Amino acid sequence: DNATQVCDLVGRVVRSHGLEPPELPNERVNTETLPPAIARIFGHVAATHCDNALLFPTPEALANYAVSLLSFYGVEPASPERPAVADEIVAEAERWFATHDAPWRDRKGYGVFTALRT
Repeated sequence: DNATQVCDLVGRVVRSHGLEPPELPNERVNTETLPPAIARIFGHVAATHCDNALLFPTPEALANYAVSLLSFYGVEPASPERPAVADEIVAEAERWFATHDAPWRDRKGYGVFTALRT
C-alpha cells in the first residue's frame, strides 16, 4: 500500500514547477468539516463513514487520473507549464510502479450524515 495519495503527488509536482495551487474544494468541505456545519443548523448529526480506495493497476492509469486533476491545481490545459508538469507526473508514476510490486491504492471514502432539526 502506498503512503502517498494522488493529490499529494499532483501537488508536489505542481509545486516543483514553481506554481502554487489554489485551495482545493475538498479542503473546505469534507467529512471533517461537514458535520459541524450541519450541526449548527440541525443539532445532533449522525455520521457513517465508508472507507474505500481507488485502485490504479498500471502507471498509465495513475498518470492519466493525476493529469486529469491538474486544472484543480491551477494548471489549465492552455498553461505553458502543463506539458512539463504532465510529463513529470508520468515519470513519477513509472518510478513508483518500478519499485512496487502492487497496484497503487489511493485511500478514499465517503460519509453519510443525517440530522433532524431539534
